[in-house]
Amino acid sequence: PPGGGGAVARVRAALPGVRAHVLFTAACRLGELVGAGWLGDRAAADALLDAAARHDGVEGWTRREALHHIANGIATGRRRPRVIPERRAPADAGRAVPPADVGRAVPPADAGPPPPRRTGPDSARVTGSR
Repeated sequence: PPGGGGAVARVRAALPGVRAHVLFTAACRLGELVGAGWLGDRAAADALLDAAARHDGVEGWTRREALHHIANGIATGRRRPRVIPERRAPADAGRAVPPADVGRAVPPADAGPPPPRRTGPDSARVTGSR
């Protein structure tokens, strides 16, 4: 799930003795995304249950135990929706393009000024004017 890949990986790698805590914590993290509307309940639960499945039958771990921790964690996280700040745009992203320049390439902000136009009797050769 978006924003939850690390949490899911930690569940897969959890060791007996700490996996219930790791699963609950991961479910809380994904529950925060659910509460913020970035992730659906089902997607969060399915990702965590899939990650926890590798522990089924290992030292008494059951699917029922996994479902319990997932449900409680998502419910807890949902009550504290995660605030995800908007990405900041590059410094020149808001630069207005004058209507005459629409359709033409806009030079990067650090390109410097354009070269000076040549004037005088030889300018026809350089600028194309007469």
